[in-house]
Amino acid sequence: MNSLKILDVDDHDLRMYIATPGAGNHPGVLMLHAWWGFNDCFRDLCDRLAREGFIVVAPDLYEGEIASTIQTADAMSSALDTSRVIDDVSAAFDFTRQHENVAGGLGVVGISMGVEYAFWVVQSRANDVDAAVLFYGNGAGNFEEISTTFLGHFAEHDEFNSPRHIRALRERLQAGDGSVTFHTYPDTEHWFMESDRAEYDEKAASLAWSRTVEFLRTEL
Repeated sequence: MNSLKILDVDDHDLRMYIATPGAGNHPGVLMLHAWWGFNDCFRDLCDRLAREGFIVVAPDLYEGEIASTIQTADAMSSALDTSRVIDDVSAAFDFTRQHENVAGGLGVVGISMGVEYAFWVVQSRANDVDAAVLFYGNGAGNFEEISTTFLGHFAEHDEFNSPRHIRALRERLQAGDGSVTFHTYPDTEHWFMESDRAEYDEKAASLAWSRTVEFLRTEL
């Protein structure tokens, strides 16, 4: 089952996509999309995760806008009002946490740009986030007081994240109390998980997905 929910956040409406397995209680997952906007690819990922037994909430951080080229996506992400987006992510996380059918643990999945905001959730709600999945993204923060468990998926050839950047990120996350597992997928590029991109790699995406589902089931 899936639906569109509108939340009143300060002076604007927040659109959220909600995918559920059906009746009963399930763990909750906040899904944060890449810089393309909440397009059909991310909607499909939410539906697939719901079929695996999770209640998934995905805020539309672009307020309905969708980019199809790198140039447009770059411009749209650069123009984001960070304060507004953080308010939206916070509201979406609270909605997930308070959902009447969410029981067990809470997780967050960030994809590319979404990782930056996933890190904000992990740090600002340190006692509430049990697990975080990172798809070829990076971000700032100090994780020394964090107990969240992390799973990261990265491309071998990534113009946005060099091996050095990935090693540095892993070291920062390992400063916390939670375990950290990173996977790098051979012969892949940034966006290898997204089926509507030329960089999509079916074999790597399938493996990353199975690892993600197993990880979330174990941690949540």
